[in-house]
Amino acid sequence: MLVVEEIALGAGEAALYRELYAPTSVPVPELSTEPWPAPAGVLAGRRDGQLVGWVVFFAGSANGNKDEGRAVLQWIMAKQERERITTGYITASPASAADVDDLTTLADAGARQARQAGYTSMEWGPAEPGLAEGLATRLSARTAEDEDGFHSYRLAW
Repeated sequence: MLVVEEIALGAGEAALYRELYAPTSVPVPELSTEPWPAPAGVLAGRRDGQLVGWVVFFAGSANGNKDEGRAVLQWIMAKQERERITTGYITASPASAADVDDLTTLADAGARQARQAGYTSMEWGPAEPGLAEGLATRLSARTAEDEDGFHSYRLAW
């Protein structure tokens, strides 16, 4: 069972990165101290005490203009990110159903917090093979495309 916990912005995120990098031989890079556009939140998932991944949501913008109702969702899934860290490239392995299950659990918790923060939708872009698309399917999100042809996924409530 995946246990989801709220993480403190800043110091809590830094601790997640240290935990992410710990089993690798790669040192933790210098992390940005720039805060996420508010309102923002971070939720981590653990199974048997081990970090599975985390999501962050924050205020989105379109064409440089803040979109008050839209939260942007980003994630780091530990297995895929450690592969990227150690190999130097984004994983080519498709996400498993269990990976999508874990991300869906985290994103759903993030969506609940985003709604409580006043957002009316949450959006994410394509990422590692299968994760963004699998999440969109599981949460019944729709595909959105901007004027430049970039597509993303949007979950509205």
